[in-house]
Amino acid sequence: MREQAPQELAVKSVLDIRTYRNGAGARDEFVRLMAEGTVPMLRRYGIDVVSFGPSIHEDDHSFLIRFFGSLQEREEQLASFYGSDEWLTRYDDQIMALIETYHTVVIPASREVALALATASRREDVGARKDRAGLLHGLMLRVVSSDKAGDVDPATTLAFEQAGPMAWARYEGGKVRLGFLLGALSGSRLECRYVQMANDDRVDGGHSTCVVGVMPDGRVRLTERFQWDTRRGSGTNVFEEIPEPPGNLGGSYVPPVPWSQRV
Repeated sequence: MREQAPQELAVKSVLDIRTYRNGAGARDEFVRLMAEGTVPMLRRYGIDVVSFGPSIHEDDHSFLIRFFGSLQEREEQLASFYGSDEWLTRYDDQIMALIETYHTVVIPASREVALALATASRREDVGARKDRAGLLHGLMLRVVSSDKAGDVDPATTLAFEQAGPMAWARYEGGKVRLGFLLGALSGSRLECRYVQMANDDRVDGGHSTCVVGVMPDGRVRLTERFQWDTRRGSGTNVFEEIPEPPGNLGGSYVPPVPWSQRV
């Protein structure tokens, strides 16, 4: 029986692994553009981004890993992406100016392998995120458990930012029209104050202590013990980082954010 040549094998899902050599001093800007522009665009086009960011081995290299259901899907999705007006007018010239060379390797891989790689990447990113912009920086969290004495519920989401020990968030949804919290993070404890307006126009505020933890899959969890200052009541809420949506298996790299852009 004749052995099949590699190109004759039935290849189903694949990983597309692309490495870049960036120009001198260009890598940070390149990764920033990926994080803020091209990776969100890839995800809008339905392309699964497994991971991306700077190489930990060479300071002028970076990488991007994508997952596709088949070779044909890869060809069709990338043709649609790189042929779009958005790519050609907004990113093509900017990105290519920051690349000296790049190489692409495509290998067969199941979705389970891609998910495992994405999860491992997220776990590694937790520690790196602490060093760059703070563990909470850039995270979206949702309520998974709420106390009847509070106003938040599963429809409430929180958008966090962090600069050093200072952390703040905007929250809304459910009974809350709009709310803000501001606090200081020390170790795994976040001491904060919050103020909000409910859908009935009532304004309330209070203080809380949150314990910050990391779940086995690398996502962040906050357990909050709150006390109202403007009305009676106290209780416990639990918030968890929102899982990556379709088209985003992982790779939550957050580049350094200048102080001037954080306030």
